[in-house]
Amino acid sequence: MPHLIRLAGPWHYQGSAGSKSPRPRQTSLPCDLRQLAQSSGENCLLLSRRFHRPTGLADSDRVLLLVQQPAALEKATLNGQPLTRLSAEQQSAEQHSIEKLVARFDLTEHLLPYNHLELTVCLPDSQSGSSIGPVQLEIL
Repeated sequence: MPHLIRLAGPWHYQGSAGSKSPRPRQTSLPCDLRQLAQSSGENCLLLSRRFHRPTGLADSDRVLLLVQQPAALEKATLNGQPLTRLSAEQQSAEQHSIEKLVARFDLTEHLLPYNHLELTVCLPDSQSGSSIGPVQLEIL
C-alpha cells in the first residue's frame, strides 16, 4: 500500500525565472493560478517548496512526485535537476487512466537529505487548466 505525504505549503511563488518580480510570496496548494498570476503580474509562475527526504525509506522503495490537475505545468525540477514525467508504460493501468489528471515523476534517484522542488506553470488562454491541485510524494 503506497504512503502519501502531502506538500501543501508553504509554497513560494514569483514570476518565472528571469523576470523582475518582487520577492517571492507564499501560498498553499491546491490553488487558483489566475489569482497568483494577478498578484504577480505574470502568466508564468515559478512555485517552489523545500522538504526533507522521507525517513525510513528502504533500498527497494520508490518515491514519486504526484501533481494533480497539471494542465498548466511546464517544467518540474528537484535540486536543480529536470524531472521527466513518467510515461504511460511506466504507470499501472489505473494510473494511466487518470494520466491527464495527475502528472507523475520518479524522484528516487534525485532525493537528498534536504530538497528544493520547483514547478514552472504557465496559464493557458482558456479558463480550463487555471488551477493546480495537491502535490504529494508517494512512497511505493
